Order: sequence, then structure tokens, then C-alpha cells
Amino acid sequence: MFGIAGRRLAESVVALFAVLGFAFVPLGRKTALEHSRDILTTPAALNAFRELGSAVLRLRGRLMDLVIAPGRADDRRGAAPESARGNEPKATLPRLGQTPSESKR
Repeated sequence: MFGIAGRRLAESVVALFAVLGFAFVPLGRKTALEHSRDILTTPAALNAFRELGSAVLRLRGRLMDLVIAPGRADDRRGAAPESARGNEPKATLPRLGQTPSESKR
């Protein structure tokens, strides 16, 4: 009847009342917001947040290593750059139709 704008307005009003109820309507001695705050500040919850934070930092480090060019990532870890590794053999793939022994020639 009111279209998209009317529907969005009705959804916004419902969401506003839900937030107000969460923050101001008591459930026993405390509101739902106060209960949530008490639960999230327990030692176990704080420990879980710390562990989650350290896991996120480790994941960010791994992702940054993947995104940064491999030579630069090796330099950050203290390894020698690829130009200094001239002694290592380079892997070559055999061409289609060749056996691995033919590709070594």
C-alpha cells in the first residue's frame, strides 16, 4: 500500500522499539542490556576475546604474507632474497607429450 518507503519506515519503527525494549525494559532486576554486559565481562568471556584477537592477528599476518610479493615476504622473515639463492636448482615442467627423463635434457 505504501510501497518500499512505507515498508522501510515500518521496519525502522519496529527495530527502534526492539532496541528500546532491550535497553530499558527490566528482566528481573536488570535490563537485557545489563545482563548482556555482565555476561560479556566475565573472566572467561574476556579470555575468549583475547584469544580471538590473537587468532585474528595471526590470520592477518598470514594473509599479509600471501598478499605481499614472495621476495618481500622472505625479506621480512629474515630469509635471503631469491637473487641470493642462485645455487638452488629451478624446477621445470615437462612439455606435453614428453616423459620426465626427456625434459631433463
